[in-house]
Amino acid sequence: MKFRCPYCKHIIGEEPVAICPKCQKGIKIPEHFKDSVDKIKKENEKSNAKHIPKGTFLFSSGIFSLHSPALPIAIITLLALAVVYSKFSKSSYKYSPIKFNDPKAILEKAANDSLEMAKKELWVLRMAIEMFKRDCGRYPTSGEGITALINNPGELTWKGPYVTFTRPDPWKNNYQYSFTNNKMLVFSCGPDQTPDTTDDILAQEPTDKDRADYDIPLPLLSTNGTSFTP
Repeated sequence: MKFRCPYCKHIIGEEPVAICPKCQKGIKIPEHFKDSVDKIKKENEKSNAKHIPKGTFLFSSGIFSLHSPALPIAIITLLALAVVYSKFSKSSYKYSPIKFNDPKAILEKAANDSLEMAKKELWVLRMAIEMFKRDCGRYPTSGEGITALINNPGELTWKGPYVTFTRPDPWKNNYQYSFTNNKMLVFSCGPDQTPDTTDDILAQEPTDKDRADYDIPLPLLSTNGTSFTP
């Protein structure tokens, strides 16, 4: 049985409504129809309940209710993701560069980090010293040391400061500098904190690219095979 609006004759459907959805006019529902509608609703609910398998619990009427066909797919997808995550986590832990329960590995990494930091800071100092020589025509004396990179030792062509400040090496000692017999050295005493030992870390010679980037003259070879900078 279908209901029709008494004004615009619009077919409403199997259940009566108080307002016509088309003409928006109010519709008075007779009392005997109300009883019939309630009876039809109860019969429909009873009929639908017969189609639900015994032991099924409906947590929602959406896509993830227990009787929904999409639920098995969702469960399989979640299980697959869990397996992939588990394998990935184990793999990541296995090949991690540091095992946090290995004190030796932690100490080795800390030592390597300190070594790399010292090399980088020595490179900065060496380049600053080369720029000092480019402008002043000489290296700082052993007495002037690295301080000549920050404070003008009295050179008219000094264009520093070439570094804004100096700090100790990773082992809390000052970087060392010497210029003796036309040989310049800038180095760290290393982990043993003692100069002239096997673990001293020397500043590397600037590469041709470094010299080009900072407009530093290339060293020339003398007749005896040693190098000097004009």
